[in-house]
Amino acid sequence: MLLAIESSSQSCSVALFSDDKLLSECYLNTGLTHSTTLLPIIENLLAQADCTANDVTEVAVAIGPGSYTGLRIGVSTAKGFAFTKNLPCYSVSTLTGLAY
Repeated sequence: MLLAIESSSQSCSVALFSDDKLLSECYLNTGLTHSTTLLPIIENLLAQADCTANDVTEVAVAIGPGSYTGLRIGVSTAKGFAFTKNLPCYSVSTLTGLAY
């Protein structure tokens, strides 16, 4: 299962994918509050999909361009999540993600 994080702008979004199928997603536009909202969003998303953090097998995160602080929060969260579970962590250009 892939956990995808995007925090490069005022809004923040997280999605869960399994076998290229979207399981759950959350888009939150509450301003630059990613440091307080990102982890609760991930926790709620996993609960909605009836999954746990142990079900995640890979992590992807947007790397900009965008808000420097927002990017730091997203990348730090993704790397921390991936590192503690020894999971692959992929970087995705924000512009490429938008274009896709």
